[in-house]
Amino acid sequence: MDNLTAIIAREIKKQYRSVRRFAISLGIPQTTVASTLKNGISGTAYSTVVKMCEALDIKLVNYDTPLLADDRRVKILEMLDSLDEVGLHTVETVIYVEHDRCTGNKLKVGDVVPYGGESFKAKADARAKKAAAESLRNNKKNKK
Repeated sequence: MDNLTAIIAREIKKQYRSVRRFAISLGIPQTTVASTLKNGISGTAYSTVVKMCEALDIKLVNYDTPLLADDRRVKILEMLDSLDEVGLHTVETVIYVEHDRCTGNKLKVGDVVPYGGESFKAKADARAKKAAAESLRNNKKNKK
């Protein structure tokens, strides 16, 4: 089974729970979906594959924007596909920070937020604030 067929099968199970429900929602024969999952997408009409992918929110490759897809990047994408929402948020945050570091952009407020978008403030007494400030000064001195 090729990767796209495996992704389609997994998403049908996850989003629709059955091939029958999925086929009914798309208005295509259940046998077409079952055949696609059994034999792979290579024997399925392109328009049917596109319709299935769109319904499952699977993005097909956009050839207008060429991407380097070497083995390393493909492996990262495969691992990314297995993450839950918190994992996806974490990876996305790291990518934003690293992209901005490499391109010289500056992060704006709201570019990086905790999972769920809730902000928080740390509470500290005056002694803790003073200790933190002193620690920062010492770090700056040690870097010189």
